[in-house]
Amino acid sequence: MGKIIAVKENFLPKEFNNRLQSLLKSNNLDWYFEPRSLYTQDDGNFMFSHNLFNRNNKVESKWLKLFDPILYFIADIIPFKDCARMKMNCYPNRGKIYEHAKHTDIVDSITEEPIDGLITCIYNFTTCNGYSIIGDKKIMSKENQIIIFDGDTEHCGATATDVEKRIMLNINLVK
Repeated sequence: MGKIIAVKENFLPKEFNNRLQSLLKSNNLDWYFEPRSLYTQDDGNFMFSHNLFNRNNKVESKWLKLFDPILYFIADIIPFKDCARMKMNCYPNRGKIYEHAKHTDIVDSITEEPIDGLITCIYNFTTCNGYSIIGDKKIMSKENQIIIFDGDTEHCGATATDVEKRIMLNINLVK
């Protein structure tokens, strides 16, 4: 319970990362305002998001096919059975670093406890002074870096002040 499985830099081939970056720098990807960073409580933070895939809500973005190959690269590090969710988060520069509330991505709807048997991945698109905290470990955001950890581990992200925005992809997998 609660362990980091891998932190890997230069995770994706350069050409593939560049292709994803091109989409992120364009005006083609729709971002949706989230007035808070958690569904269950108001942590005083906001962000923008784009759901690429959510099995429970039957969401599938038209951009999923572009991002889907990331799963093959993750499978080279850790085996998994299925993808439960892929969600892009965008934290705009707010003039100072704001740490979002710690949470687990997927919880039981009745007990609100983390669901067993999940893997969480955070893929960073931005090198900046923003960061993620996984358990009690702070990991700085670096472009083309993936952090893979047990899905029951509390984590959070932080905004950046040295770039316009920090973008990451959260992936939740079934072991």
